[in-house]
Amino acid sequence: MTPQLDRQVLLQDTSRRGAAFCGLLSEKVDQWLQQLWENAGGPGSGAALVAVGGYGRSELSPGSDIDVYLLYEPKTSVSALAESIWYPIWDEGIKLGHAVRTVKETLALASDDLDTATAILSARHIVGDPKLTEELAVKGDELWRKRSKRWLDEMDVRVRSRHEESGEVAFLLEPDLKNGRGGLRDAHAITWAERAGMALLPGDRETIIEAYEVVLSARVELQRRTGRHSDVLLLEEQDAVAAALGFDDADVFMRALSTAARTIAWVSDELWFRVRSSLDGPTRRKLRRDEEALVGVVVRDGSVALAAGAEPANDPYLVLRVAVTAARNDARIERTTLDRLAESKPLSTPWSE
Repeated sequence: MTPQLDRQVLLQDTSRRGAAFCGLLSEKVDQWLQQLWENAGGPGSGAALVAVGGYGRSELSPGSDIDVYLLYEPKTSVSALAESIWYPIWDEGIKLGHAVRTVKETLALASDDLDTATAILSARHIVGDPKLTEELAVKGDELWRKRSKRWLDEMDVRVRSRHEESGEVAFLLEPDLKNGRGGLRDAHAITWAERAGMALLPGDRETIIEAYEVVLSARVELQRRTGRHSDVLLLEEQDAVAAALGFDDADVFMRALSTAARTIAWVSDELWFRVRSSLDGPTRRKLRRDEEALVGVVVRDGSVALAAGAEPANDPYLVLRVAVTAARNDARIERTTLDRLAESKPLSTPWSE
């Protein structure tokens, strides 16, 4: 008898939210696929079933696709095994992203396809020969770092295009929790950029984790309630999602969601600005000397920063000069500069002439 996937108990347990729910659902699917493998007589060597993408990260929401690779060694026959696994998944009504390849074929595709390259970064063993999974993960990571400049450039373009298409999670009445600016995909892209060698500023990783949980929890409850693969939080669903997450009402919930999305966008924007600067190369950056704009304020690599010796704590008008410089140059203010400006003394009232 073909093993069945029973998700109903977990779906009905509303105490399981966000990452905790996703982890438990991923574990349940793992166990089911392992049973399908054993039921089909899957081998312990020469072939492996590997979770990738969101499933590889153990982040299955109620409406998520299941993305898996069936890896095999050359001359190993896996056609019947593949059918014995794919068809039960389709029978459950679950959308399946699947591929049957050797490790070499998968890496060849990953060398020229961003989606495959990022999927491999979260490769996780499910069942079968663990050596194949390990080989894919290790070589996939090496390939990612080797081609980091190309992937960072392509991801930068995709991030901006996605933001233009999907808008902002923080400000739309019906935000796209996955693809909008400040959504889940921005957090994924941040992680991929880190794997390519771009470091976050101190404290950003912890900040991202907390904000990500808020957005992920909203997505889980949206899909749990609707039973659909949907990432757009419609107005008609916001009261129910808010209640499921323990908020007093939808307004309070949407404020928390907006705050989380702004946090992710804040870190993402700063990171991709640095990516674009790094892609320019050191030679071009050296040609950009600090341009003094106003007293204590300079424009550096397209950003507004404090000049050497500037002391916000002793110069209450420095914050205004920074703002004026940013507006005049249509430039962003460096994160470290914003942190230092928090030390500024309150402006006098009335302002001096």
